[in-house]
Amino acid sequence: MADNSDLKIRKARLAAGSLMMRKQFREAIPHFEQAIQLLSERKKPIAMADMLWRSGQCYNQIGLADHAALRLQAALKILRDYPGHAHLPSVLLEIGNALRKSDPAEAERAYKEAAEIHVARKQLELAAAAWVNLGIMYSEQERFEESLAHYEKARDVRERAPSIKPARIGVLLNNMANCHRRMGNFEEAHNLADRAVEFLSQNGDPGPAAAYGTRGLIYLDSGNDEEAVEWLQESYAERKKASSPNFETIVENLEKEIAALKRLGRMEEAALAEDRLALARAAMNEIPQPGIW
Repeated sequence: MADNSDLKIRKARLAAGSLMMRKQFREAIPHFEQAIQLLSERKKPIAMADMLWRSGQCYNQIGLADHAALRLQAALKILRDYPGHAHLPSVLLEIGNALRKSDPAEAERAYKEAAEIHVARKQLELAAAAWVNLGIMYSEQERFEESLAHYEKARDVRERAPSIKPARIGVLLNNMANCHRRMGNFEEAHNLADRAVEFLSQNGDPGPAAAYGTRGLIYLDSGNDEEAVEWLQESYAERKKASSPNFETIVENLEKEIAALKRLGRMEEAALAEDRLALARAAMNEIPQPGIW
């Protein structure tokens, strides 16, 4: 018969998994953390790595990259002893997402290793996720040719896949739009963002919030603050519908919206946006740093 600790671990894992399936990432985190704490006293490395990985995924989804990195690096340390484990490339991909801004060199290595593992396993649709994330990082670094090359490689795979979800195409098109935005190719950026909205609006998951935000950023970078504000506000409204919105993206977009509103002299609206920004930052700060096990 399982002891009390086993029952607590099972209960925590089931609760966390159920919440994660419903995309309630913030609510799932305490249950994953409970399971991690209980497993830290047991010699079950694979179970521990799984909980660390899932916890890291949840932190990434709500925009707490530093929290995610702690959990994911711990998971990777365990899985290095199991190099053929099925979850290794997924952990590497999440580490890349957690470190993309704070340690881009390490993120690049993680993305490339994840892609190489999937290619070796002939899992090109899974490799495409790593290529997309490399494209995002290269775009942020203004390595535009490399970015677009990785996007096109992922696009070729995804457009050939008969069972691909529309959202996967929409996310890719949105990221390509942001690359063209950074390059100053605003017409192409708008075309890609519009197509992204079409795909992302088809099944409500993840929804068009990111593409609305991209539209806003395109208008912002091209000097049209009025249109930028409209689309950034549309993006915020969509993101607030999510069970566990990404705080990092909300904060970044609100900061841009506030600056645009002030340039337009719309000070009352700017003050309201500043209140929303304060609430988002407070919500981020309410989530405790993961403990060390």
